[in-house]
Amino acid sequence: MHSVNIVNLKKGVNKLRMYYIGRFAVRLVMRLFFRISVCGSECIPKQGAVIICSRHISNWDPLLIGISMKRAVSFMSKEELFRFKPLGMLIKSVHGFPIQRGGNDRAAIKTALQILSQDGILVVFPEGSRNRTGDGLQPLQRGAALLASRSQASVVPVGIVGPYRLFGRVHIRFGEPFVISADTAKESGTSIAEYAKTTIESRLLAILEETLHDTANS
Repeated sequence: MHSVNIVNLKKGVNKLRMYYIGRFAVRLVMRLFFRISVCGSECIPKQGAVIICSRHISNWDPLLIGISMKRAVSFMSKEELFRFKPLGMLIKSVHGFPIQRGGNDRAAIKTALQILSQDGILVVFPEGSRNRTGDGLQPLQRGAALLASRSQASVVPVGIVGPYRLFGRVHIRFGEPFVISADTAKESGTSIAEYAKTTIESRLLAILEETLHDTANS
């Protein structure tokens, strides 16, 4: 039993080492392509389970969020991206895992809840797919609300504003964390699922407005 624990510890250390190596490589590439402005990173809890809820405008979003934080993060990524093996290996090295779109991917939800149960940080995109118009928010899917209500993790809203073009400036703003609680949902007179969804939506819209203000004044 003791030897098994040592082996598992070594695997964990090696996996974390690969994460930071991969993140360093991603940071170098991203800063070559884009001018990245980050604000509010001090809002991210230094310990405990955290769900980063972000607006979604590009496939680059999870990577840019990951390199903007000190703590290691995990994130869901559409399974199609893993079909190109070099890209899939890079995504896995920075703790990305696949999710099937358009359905209830129980395996991905189970993985996400496991990460949160171990006090990890999970990046999710409540819109479910990229906002191709670049305006406001698309209708939110229920995945982020489900994870927030089940895990009791701190939720940090994130606003991202592009453009994602060569040498374009991308603004990332982290907002104040909040927790979805059954007691507060009860006080609101709605189910915890509906309360979680509307709260996440209102916080995302607020942080998006702040991010757009940053963009206008930069």
